[in-house]
Amino acid sequence: MKMFATRVWGYDPKIFPIASFGSEGLCNHLLKKSSLGDRLVFVGTKGPPTHPNEQGKILGYIEFGRDVVNTLDVSSKEAYPAEAFERNGNLKWPRALVATRAWRINLEPLPDLVETIGRQFTRDATTMAVDLSEREAAQILELPMVEVSVPEGEVLMKLRRRNERLAPKGRSKGPSPSSREGGGYEPGNSAWTYALQFGDRPCFKVGWSNDPKRRLGEVNKHVPSELLKEEWNLLTTHKWENENLAHKMEQAILDAFPPKKYRVSG
Repeated sequence: MKMFATRVWGYDPKIFPIASFGSEGLCNHLLKKSSLGDRLVFVGTKGPPTHPNEQGKILGYIEFGRDVVNTLDVSSKEAYPAEAFERNGNLKWPRALVATRAWRINLEPLPDLVETIGRQFTRDATTMAVDLSEREAAQILELPMVEVSVPEGEVLMKLRRRNERLAPKGRSKGPSPSSREGGGYEPGNSAWTYALQFGDRPCFKVGWSNDPKRRLGEVNKHVPSELLKEEWNLLTTHKWENENLAHKMEQAILDAFPPKKYRVSG
């Protein structure tokens, strides 16, 4: 699974169950470099009309379909602010990709983009979708989130059914190790497969990392342990000579548990 990001004025998939862009070419650019099941992250712009509490913040992300549609065929013109239209009355983002699933970041205050991934986006992210490194994707996926329902209109449901037919069977995979510009991992480095347990509960997280203790700190950063009186604990680790082996063990463990019965969203 790959992740991309774009800047927006706000994020409400119940009203806008889409990722809209200024042209069909920009939609096709994202489709060309992505696959079904990849995700697009929405980040608030640094100024108005984005709400002050959402400016520069990570708002949520979606899985998106493979069809380019007219934005106003799947969203209401009346729901857009006046700033969303050109002087001639045309919408600034007339073409879109439909959200097949959507998640909202479940933190207050919302996480700052730079504090989370360590960099600011270029100007390109204001008009198009930009690539996230696998390290950045993993950091965003670790943020607390909640899946939100998306509308089920006739056009939307038809497109989602088509995407379901195209979807590969089985659970989606997390980022795998690779040499990449801007990432923090290298395939030749030693790594650990780890299991975390939340307090004393039967709730576990399996993953891999070059530094499990550091990873534990990152995961607990977003847990209100002062209120819950609980947090993630490092249950066990297994060291490997390289990251690919650690990742394979992580996937083997997760594959042993049927998603519908054991897997928890987030």
